[in-house]
Amino acid sequence: MDPMKEQQFYERMRDASAADFDGHTRFDLMSPEERLAWLSSAVRFFYDHARTLPPRLRPPDEAELKVWRDS
Repeated sequence: MDPMKEQQFYERMRDASAADFDGHTRFDLMSPEERLAWLSSAVRFFYDHARTLPPRLRPPDEAELKVWRDS
């Protein structure tokens, strides 16, 4: 992620309130392009920060996948 965009993200998060996370995204009001852009941003954020998540939420790394495949 671009360091400037990441800094802007964290600045926005500091200004966010609980009401900003009340569970509504309103996909029904988004165009297909907006839906794809939202999903792409969410996946990119998850990918960029996956290793900082608690183990139960993060995706497996290659070593963990190998163990899972071999079992």
